[in-house]
Parts: sequence; C-alpha cells; structure tokens
Amino acid sequence: MNEQPRTEQFENDLFSEIQKIDNTKYFWVEDESRMTGKVRIPNAFYDQMREARVIKINVPKELRIKQLIEDYTGVDDKLLEEALYRIEKRLGGLALKNALQALKDKNYEEVASISLEYYDKAYNYGLSIRKPDTVKELSINSPSSLENAKLILKFVKELD
Repeated sequence: MNEQPRTEQFENDLFSEIQKIDNTKYFWVEDESRMTGKVRIPNAFYDQMREARVIKINVPKELRIKQLIEDYTGVDDKLLEEALYRIEKRLGGLALKNALQALKDKNYEEVASISLEYYDKAYNYGLSIRKPDTVKELSINSPSSLENAKLILKFVKELD
C-alpha cells in the first residue's frame, strides 16, 4: 500500500484528475465518508457526492472476499494489522481479537469476512441517511471487472 498524500496534495491531485474527465461521459466515485484514510475529501466535492444518485452494487460475499484477498494479501501483514486497529472502536473487541488471530494464522478469508461486517454496516448506515429516491440497487454475480462495468453502464443508461 502506498503512503497517502497530505490533504492539500490530495485536493490538488483530485482537481487535476477531475479536469481530465470528459463531461459528456459517465464517471463514478466510490461512496466514501468525508475522510478517506487520513485525507479529507474537499467540501464542495463531498457535498456533490451526497446529492448525487447512488448505485448500490450488491456482490455475493464470497466474490467480495476473494477480491479483498487479491487486493490486500500482497502487502505486509503489519499494514493489515494496523488497518484493523484503526477500526477497532467500530469493529468491537471480540471481532478485532478474532480478526487479528485470523491474520496471524494467515486465514485471510476470515479477516476479510470480519472486515466486511464492519464496512457493510458503515455503508448501509450511509445509505440510510440519503434521500431514498437517489439510491438504486444492482446485483452483480460476475468476478469480471469488465463485464461488471458493462452491466453498470447499461443499468445507468436505463435509469436516464
């Protein structure tokens, strides 16, 4: 995992990337909280995110676990341990203990499963405080990113 930039650099990088976007095409951002890691999303951008339409993409837990393992097991387990400690308060003591033991045992499926419990609660809470008519759901069962992107694009075009 790369080190995160400072908030000011993140804002500059974000602005630079937004400038490159063809505004005649769709683009998506992940539904993040105001803080993403240690950096703060700029207020104007965050406020627009809160007002935008949301597509809740439902993916089977097994596929999500598999993807998390692919994305995060190539890094030092110490970084994963630190990430677990950062969410300790919301994860709960027993879940943290179980996740740390699973990490020690290299049982990445269990670490991912426990982590998803926390993240799903957080995302579901975030969705619950949005205007209901702005949230649309799409179920996806494919592990193919390209196939999923095509399904999402088709879904969005049907909404317009």
